[in-house]
This record gives sequence, C-alpha cells and structure tokens, in this order.
Amino acid sequence: MAIKIARLYGHSKGINCPQIIVMEKGFHGRTLGALSASNPKIH
Repeated sequence: MAIKIARLYGHSKGINCPQIIVMEKGFHGRTLGALSASNPKIH
C-alpha cells in the first residue's frame, strides 16, 4: 500500500518516471508490488 501511495503522490507532483529506493536483502512484504521490489532469491 505504501508503494501505491508513493506513486500517487509522485503523479500528483508531476513526476512521470518514478523511481523507488529499496534496501538490498530487505523484506518488503508479500504483495505483488512489494515482491517486485525484493530480491528474487529472498522470496
């Protein structure tokens, strides 16, 4: 949900190509968006 809110905020500020910073070897959750931000080896 946080990723979705961050993207909506960026869109409202006119950011057309958002970039999201994630931690290496971090667990970001089990949602589809969070899994795409995680390292595939950690899933």
